[in-house]
Amino acid sequence: MTLKTCVLLCMVFGSALSACNFPSKLKDADWLSSVKGLLSFNQTHLTGYDIGSFTGLSFECYLYDGGNFIIKSNEFDALGGNFVNAFVCLKFEKITDQKYLYYLLTSKIDDINEHVILIDNTATSVTSAEVCTAASDAGTIQNAKMLVKDGYMTSEQIQCPDVILGKYDILADSRVNSLACSSPVWNGCTDIQTMSVSEKGVLCNGTYFFSENASASCLYSGKTSDDEVIVYTYNYEQPNLTDTSNALFTCMVISKNSTGSVFVTMRPNECNSTQTSTSLSDDDAEGQTLEMKTKFPVITTPSKATPSTTTATSTMSAGLVGGIIAIVVVAVAAVVIVVVIVIIKKKNAKKVDPRIIDKEVTDVEETEKSRELDAVTPSVVKTEMSARNGVSHGKLTQVLGPEYTMSNATDEKKAEAVETAAEYHYVELHELESIHKLPPIETGHTPREALSPLDTQLKKSTLPAIK
Repeated sequence: MTLKTCVLLCMVFGSALSACNFPSKLKDADWLSSVKGLLSFNQTHLTGYDIGSFTGLSFECYLYDGGNFIIKSNEFDALGGNFVNAFVCLKFEKITDQKYLYYLLTSKIDDINEHVILIDNTATSVTSAEVCTAASDAGTIQNAKMLVKDGYMTSEQIQCPDVILGKYDILADSRVNSLACSSPVWNGCTDIQTMSVSEKGVLCNGTYFFSENASASCLYSGKTSDDEVIVYTYNYEQPNLTDTSNALFTCMVISKNSTGSVFVTMRPNECNSTQTSTSLSDDDAEGQTLEMKTKFPVITTPSKATPSTTTATSTMSAGLVGGIIAIVVVAVAAVVIVVVIVIIKKKNAKKVDPRIIDKEVTDVEETEKSRELDAVTPSVVKTEMSARNGVSHGKLTQVLGPEYTMSNATDEKKAEAVETAAEYHYVELHELESIHKLPPIETGHTPREALSPLDTQLKKSTLPAIK
């Protein structure tokens, strides 16, 4: 190998190594891992990541390849004088600035229960293909681990998924022999961000969520490939990662059937690829399975809008709000249309000539009938303006009969009425003058001027005085 070739290779590999930096949101902060405890990141190094019983290791960001971060530990004595470097392939998925999921893409060494590869410290180079050796399902949600920025556990709580909100009677439990409660109730009503299990209001301590106080708060929810719900919860009371009976995190897989039965499996700190809502792997001694029946559900409203919630829950959906708005708009439009129509009708209505007067006078004294002047005694007097010539005159409806009015009578009938009225009035006035008494004519509210035109058609020049 020539010197020129060596320099070129060094430049290429040196460039690759120096380009490996952790995500910017991770650096210069402490983060709580669901399986590793407290981790500290800077731009290029990670501490606190122990490998089995080997503690105090420091990992550098060795290689970045297609979204995968290959980290390399400082050398340590793994097998009595055999110094090695530990390599791990990681993939990070940002949920919020303070919350990540991460995946271990290195195959697991069962003897030490770690996803790691140990390579002799004499190795000159390691590729991502040598380290990222896990099966294809290693990157699925059931194999994800939680990573939450230290000090943000409370603010990163989310509303728990609908499937576990409400109250449920726990009917079956795989750990029934060690339970502290005989009739436990799952409570997702009191606080929709925190689940608890109690009996008659007393917490079933030490038996659920791998927590001493039988309660845990939701941090993340998602969906498995089988469309089951997966939930990560956090136990604020017991930050203990080594004792699985009291774990810091709990991972649950949940489903609900059409009859209202809810099935839950839970494991301390992490789920695994074989876990479903109804079963755990045969060799899983840590997990717990539950079967529950709805006691009563809860109607919820959104609590914290975070990307880690799979669905938004609400008592009123956007469709309902839109429907109400549409109804209001239609109602307002209808009112406007009605108002416009009324205004138009009023403008187009025929105006009544104020000169037309149509009054009815009643309550005529019975004594008038005995004087045999029924033809002219005005039991009913109506007055109106003649539409034919515009001259104001009085009309006595009894002259023509009740079936005739000035509006429907022919000209011939009107002329006959005038002549008859004049004759009747002459007789009446002649008789009245003979007894020197003029009976009053009551006209109600009929104006005096309304009768004056008739005077011009009578044989006498004046009518009796009108009271």
